[in-house]
Amino acid sequence: MISDRLPTMTLSPGTKHGPYEILAPLGAGGMGEVYRARDTRLRREVAIKALPAALAADPERLARLEREARLLAAQPRVPRPVDLSHSPRAQRREDLVRAVFRAGSEGHSFRDSAVGRHHRSMNLWKSLRGLPKAVWVLSGALLVNRAGSMILPFLVLYATRERGFSPEQAGLVVTFFGLGTMLASPLAGRLADRFSPLVIMQTSLIAGGVAATALPLAKSFAALAAGIFVWAVLSESYRAPGLAIIGEITSAEQRKPAFALVRLAVNLGLSIGPVAGGLLAERSFRALFVVDGTTSVLAGIVLIALAKRMALPSRIARSLAAGAPPVRAALRDRRYLYFLAAMVPVLAVFFQSFGGMALYVVRDLGTSTTVYGLLLAINTVLIVLLDVPVNAATATWPHGRALFLGCALVGIGFGALAFARTVPAVAATVVVWTFGEIFTFASLNALAAELAPDSRRGEYMGLFQMAFSASFLAGPALGVFVLERFGPAALWGGCFVVALFSGALLARVQTRVPELAREPT
Repeated sequence: MISDRLPTMTLSPGTKHGPYEILAPLGAGGMGEVYRARDTRLRREVAIKALPAALAADPERLARLEREARLLAAQPRVPRPVDLSHSPRAQRREDLVRAVFRAGSEGHSFRDSAVGRHHRSMNLWKSLRGLPKAVWVLSGALLVNRAGSMILPFLVLYATRERGFSPEQAGLVVTFFGLGTMLASPLAGRLADRFSPLVIMQTSLIAGGVAATALPLAKSFAALAAGIFVWAVLSESYRAPGLAIIGEITSAEQRKPAFALVRLAVNLGLSIGPVAGGLLAERSFRALFVVDGTTSVLAGIVLIALAKRMALPSRIARSLAAGAPPVRAALRDRRYLYFLAAMVPVLAVFFQSFGGMALYVVRDLGTSTTVYGLLLAINTVLIVLLDVPVNAATATWPHGRALFLGCALVGIGFGALAFARTVPAVAATVVVWTFGEIFTFASLNALAAELAPDSRRGEYMGLFQMAFSASFLAGPALGVFVLERFGPAALWGGCFVVALFSGALLARVQTRVPELAREPT
């Protein structure tokens, strides 16, 4: 594409050039800018290289572009360019440029070319500048939201100390929160497909914030349990639409860094919220609900105020299903269900940090709760420092490789607890399974987004988030049961085996189970 409308070399998502709709920028260089785009006729993604008029009129620049296109088109497994132009001169020029587009869309040439090697050699943090603006806005909003996350960490203490409920009742209140999150994920996902996922996120954050501030009004156990359930449904409904938006606006190589950036924002927020909540709880438990609700509302306002700057494609602004052909429902997609079933075991192992590991390290090894909190802080620090650069560096890895490595590290980390007897040894295990988390979580998010069809991306991501919630509910309880009934050797040895088994299954998601044709519902 040679455009005379690009004096600043910038195309915003949603811009249309002929049959192509710009989705997101991929990179820039001396010869122009490359964008991820959708071919609306063939319903597939391509890459578009745009030149400003000044370069298009320069014969030397055009010759360089043509040499680059011939080089890429000559690489193995890259299809020959297709001529879609009309004028003789434009025909030859666009034919060559589309060779670059097609090569990039096949995923072979750009990362293997000299340009690709140059981009990989750049500072990994600087490479995040190529992410769509919407990813940064979403990350900022989630940082605001999570910086005020104070209710859940202190919910049991609030229920027992402030309201006088029994520990068993307090545990049931937390269970109602988990049930609410499980309902919220598929519900919000379906709504995101029918309406704008951004609107669903905005509504969730604002309504959830209002509900949080009203929770102290609940006096009885039944009222508090019901209030927590409603609050969970409202406040957690932003997750699936947010995952759907990121999956829609990013390219395959951008998804891991994009999801890692979001996780970075969430972890930064969580490093603030519970600490500040602990200080507030010393003076007033009710202040936790006010601050948590206020930050949630502020996050929703951020998304409303910056909606235009996010420059989302029209499909996301209206409806993911708008204008798309009907496809199979997520619950009828056997490949996707296989993927979800394959990831649940390793997630159950990972969530032992909230269950079996806490009990084992504090009770059986005799460490204090303060030391255990510091051990978990190692995980947070490593995530903040390494999640984004590691996933940016491995963005081109096949999902199977990253997932198997990640699951193996999770299994080794938790499995090694069977031999850990000192605090430094436990700290070493935390480092190992944290690296497993870094490889696994971003790859799971990216693969889930790629397996989801455009018109049902919200529904698919809702089911994906529901599997996470189910793992969080069942994993810690199951770990405590195994620890109490069979002992630490059985628990940590089982974690090692289960995580490796999960990694083996995930590594074959795209090959072991054949892709099924999409069918109308």
